[in-house]
Amino acid sequence: MSAPTSRLAKCMRVRLGDANWLEFVQHANRHYKARFITAFQPRVLRCSGPIGGGACPHSFAVDVTAPDAKKKLEFLHLDHEQPVHRTCSWWSAALPEVPQAWDDGLDGGALCHALFGVGDDEVHGAQCVRFRCGPRRGPGGKPVGFAQHSYCHTS
Repeated sequence: MSAPTSRLAKCMRVRLGDANWLEFVQHANRHYKARFITAFQPRVLRCSGPIGGGACPHSFAVDVTAPDAKKKLEFLHLDHEQPVHRTCSWWSAALPEVPQAWDDGLDGGALCHALFGVGDDEVHGAQCVRFRCGPRRGPGGKPVGFAQHSYCHTS
C-alpha cells in the first residue's frame, strides 16, 4: 500500500490526505498484514477458480518447495472478489467532503475486509481476496505465456 505504484494509494491517498492515509496504512499493517502474510504459508498454493464459482479449469497449484516454484508463482495472483477501483469508489463516495479519518462515516472493518480479507470473518463475511491463476504481464501490460482464453484471474 505504501508503494508509489499501489492501486489503493493511487485511488485514495489524495482523497484522504496524507495524515489520514498514513493512519489507514498503519491500521491495515497492524490488523491485517500478519493474516495476509499467513495466506502465503501453505506449502501448496492453489487457484480457487473463477470469481463466478467453480473449480480452476487448470487445477493450478504451486508447490513452493518445488524447483519450478518461482516460475509458476508468476501465474498466481491474490485477486479481490470485487475490483479494487470499485471498492475505492464506494469508499470515496462514503466519506464526507473533508474526512477527519480514513473511515469517517463508514464501517472501517468492512472496508478492510473487502481489501485484505484473505479468510472468512465472523462479522464481515466470506473471504474477499483469493488466489487465482492468470497471466504474468509483459511490456505494455499484455498477458504473456498462459492459455489466454481460460484465466481464473482476469483483471
